[in-house]
Amino acid sequence: MIMIRFVLFIASLILSTIVSGQTSYQSDMQKAIEFFENGNFEESSVLFEKISETRTEDWLPNYYVALTNSLGSFGLSSDKEKMEKMLVKAQDFLDKELSQQPENVELLVVQTFIDTGWIIYDPMTYGMSGMNSVLGIFNKATQIDPTNPRVAFSRVQFDMNSARYMGGNPLDYCEDLKKAIELFAIFKPETELHPNWGLKNAEKIAQECQTKQN
Repeated sequence: MIMIRFVLFIASLILSTIVSGQTSYQSDMQKAIEFFENGNFEESSVLFEKISETRTEDWLPNYYVALTNSLGSFGLSSDKEKMEKMLVKAQDFLDKELSQQPENVELLVVQTFIDTGWIIYDPMTYGMSGMNSVLGIFNKATQIDPTNPRVAFSRVQFDMNSARYMGGNPLDYCEDLKKAIELFAIFKPETELHPNWGLKNAEKIAQECQTKQN
């Protein structure tokens, strides 16, 4: 009887530890995602990086480190040193997962952000090669999963920004934006921690489309 109680006690301790670890991971990830959604990319990156140190088999922390650093670099063209560090970090963390999941479209979208960051960093050096890389990745990602809203929306954003830079009309892509928003309506993330961002920004740009077209 004593031995049975001892075994049950040890089992309960193990279960408690597992549940506690899962709860901590869940709450830390949710907090980091909240930072990201509020545009606090640096705070988000720090927390995701800390999580990634203990969740080495989980692709999501590394994904989010790459995502937050690539997006966070976009507004740093006046601070090239910091921008370069963020883009390099983003690539390092993304490569850890892309080597294991080369057809994960969420990872591929982040690769387009990193390549876009280098275009912003030095258009003369990376402009042409970066454009070709980004468009090639979007084509690949669309073939893999034509229903993913972040693939469709990120492609529209890139096309719109390219049109502005090249003297075209961004409004030409408003219909494509509507189609991307429709994909958000039917997309279901695997868990609440999986990528599910983009809709609010898409709707904001769609409103701008409507205003400028009227």
